[in-house]
Amino acid sequence: MYLLLKKILPDFIKKAIKNVVFFIASYGYKREIEKRTKYSVFDYQQLAADMPLVTREYGYNAFYGIANIIKEQLDLPQGQPFEGIIEHGFCLPPDDVSEIDHPLQTVFVMGEVRQRYLQQRFPEKKIYSIGPYIQYVRSFHSDSWITEERNRLGKTLLVFPSHSTHHATMTFDIDGFFSEVERVRVEYHFSTVLVCLYWKDILLHLDRDILSRGYQIVTAGHIYDPNFLLRLRSIFLLADVAMGNSIGTHIGYSIACDIPYYFYDCPAEYTGDSVNYSDENILILKELFRKFLGDYRESIIPEARNFIEEYWGRWPTEIMR
Repeated sequence: MYLLLKKILPDFIKKAIKNVVFFIASYGYKREIEKRTKYSVFDYQQLAADMPLVTREYGYNAFYGIANIIKEQLDLPQGQPFEGIIEHGFCLPPDDVSEIDHPLQTVFVMGEVRQRYLQQRFPEKKIYSIGPYIQYVRSFHSDSWITEERNRLGKTLLVFPSHSTHHATMTFDIDGFFSEVERVRVEYHFSTVLVCLYWKDILLHLDRDILSRGYQIVTAGHIYDPNFLLRLRSIFLLADVAMGNSIGTHIGYSIACDIPYYFYDCPAEYTGDSVNYSDENILILKELFRKFLGDYRESIIPEARNFIEEYWGRWPTEIMR
């Protein structure tokens, strides 16, 4: 029946039907987003619950609420799709162009290294380095909430384990990694360890192993929740030092939020779609992370900040006009 109607109905009727369906789905999506605003970053099970994405945005642009953030910075209307490509995060491997190799001609990425590489690959496009997106969002939670929680938590270590994705499930030496977490906790006198879990790993029940170790869990929420980065900023504001076991966008975000980061190399393995971590470019990049972030520190050394800004960038004010 559907195929028959598709053949016989005029295009304007099919378009009208699609618009009605989209409107109904959008209403449900907005209600789900609003429901999740009632939860704090500690309500990880509610925030990680799976949800659909209803949007007219291109590709990855709607992930983590990035399109909304960029449109707000550029004073563009929120009700219209962004006419360009916004790379969803730090790109690993460095030569992956799957998000960029599409007809749209304006591309926003974070760092200048990435910008230069893509501009050589796609000379016909306009590639802009716009810095770490998290710099341009407010905290999801209020200043008073952050202050109250910081007083409750005391000196806090924020931990980012490797995470799974829609298409790949990760495993790593959990005991080995959290032995290092515990060493840091004891040696540097942390009162609290917060483990920031990705929504997918909460659905895969990684939280059970974390809770059994006596740590608390936080999450920024679902990849399709536009408040994701706002919550992530709140989480960073609760921390004194962050650490993790793999390269990811969160590292640059940590430094952008002025939170020192300790990179403890304990690589994950993935089943499903995955990255080849033996790739020479990734190995070279990992050496740089070890060099600048591989020692525990409670301050950000200038060399580490310069390294992060090279790969994560800054916001160039000239494109905001």
